[in-house]
Amino acid sequence: MSGQKDEAQKILHALEERSKEEYVRSTSSIIMYHALEDIDKLFECFERAMEERDPVLPLINVLPELDVFRPDPRFKAFLKKMNLDK
Repeated sequence: MSGQKDEAQKILHALEERSKEEYVRSTSSIIMYHALEDIDKLFECFERAMEERDPVLPLINVLPELDVFRPDPRFKAFLKKMNLDK
């Protein structure tokens, strides 16, 4: 998010490689996709995190880093799907 997209890409690649050997939460990639401005992948991570029952996922409703996505209809629909839209 600080404009270091190359660094974000490296971290994301490292997370993907690590996930081949051990469990890596999908929420770990959300901020990287945000930094890379890959909104579609970010929402894919939300869906995977829900399937994995990632305990961090309910925090998406309060994390200020995700404020930029709140107007997106997909974000609102996802919150509703998670029963966090109240």
